[in-house]
Amino acid sequence: EGPAADMAKKMMTQMVEGIKGSIELKADNTCTMSMEMMGNKQDTTGTWKLDGDKLSITAKKDGKDDTKVAKFADGVISIEEDQGGKKMTLAFKKAAK
Repeated sequence: EGPAADMAKKMMTQMVEGIKGSIELKADNTCTMSMEMMGNKQDTTGTWKLDGDKLSITAKKDGKDDTKVAKFADGVISIEEDQGGKKMTLAFKKAAK
């Protein structure tokens, strides 16, 4: 606790609020993902499979298959990430048209 902890919390909050991302799941089981954070944008393509509420998304990372398992419930995709030892859940919901 204290001023250093408060500053770190504020910086983390600003970083998280600055994250923009999207996942497009296509009918042919391919997908496109886009993530923008602190001015860096990364676009990725891959494949997806839904088994109950478990959504598996596979994309190439460093030439190898990298599979993330997410939860899909109530129209929301929730992916848990580990950032420097801290768990963070990213939630994606269908965008309004």
